[in-house]
Amino acid sequence: IRNAAANVLRECWLLHRTTQAKNNNGEHRHHQRCLLEAIRVFRHLRLKQRKLRDYTSEMVDLSK
Repeated sequence: IRNAAANVLRECWLLHRTTQAKNNNGEHRHHQRCLLEAIRVFRHLRLKQRKLRDYTSEMVDLSK
């Protein structure tokens, strides 16, 4: 998850940098797509971790 969060920050910074330059629309769109993909991956990993945590707490509750 840390890696995914770092990717979101990196893509956000790259998008900001291309916004400041205002010279290449293609590069700006590329970084928009990459940012959205990084956010999607981060959300997916967070959901996966939440499901795993819920599953483990259910297993602990069942053993009591």
